[in-house]
Amino acid sequence: MQAPGRTLRARLALPLLAGLLLGLVVRCGRPEELWCEEAIAHLEHCCAGLPGGQLSCAQYTDGCAHHDPDLTEGDSRCIAARSCTELVGSDVCGRVQRFAASPHYEPATGVCP
Repeated sequence: MQAPGRTLRARLALPLLAGLLLGLVVRCGRPEELWCEEAIAHLEHCCAGLPGGQLSCAQYTDGCAHHDPDLTEGDSRCIAARSCTELVGSDVCGRVQRFAASPHYEPATGVCP
């Protein structure tokens, strides 16, 4: 037979552990944010002159406005899968640089063919 204190601890441990794991998952970001972060890191490695910090991968709601990552998930996956030579040769670097330099309100689409 278990001690009464041990049973109570066992009942509390599972919800606390589940809450901790949920907090870690939520804090790690959504898939489109993670792909965007990976793509931007790859672009910064491959593209000379890419303005660092001008692209955002955050997805959030600010009052009535909803903000998506600057790169779509499709473009982010495409960028992450390409070599530096392919990114430069197909002008992905140029398209992303032009997008980053412009006042943008919508995510970039079609930057990676």
